[in-house]
Amino acid sequence: MNVAIDKVGSIFTLTYVPSGNAKLQSDGTLKCQHGPMECLINKVDACLLHYYPDRYGWM
Repeated sequence: MNVAIDKVGSIFTLTYVPSGNAKLQSDGTLKCQHGPMECLINKVDACLLHYYPDRYGWM
């Protein structure tokens, strides 16, 4: 992915959004399109983005 971003980075800006197609339920929980594992991975990705905003540090 880094190779592709490097080649087109001057043309557009790519923003990674880990929540994807998650929906907030009335009880405050998230329901992810592909199940609970996707929600867990989205949480990990959100933490990585928060603590390491430079994509080259972790992607």
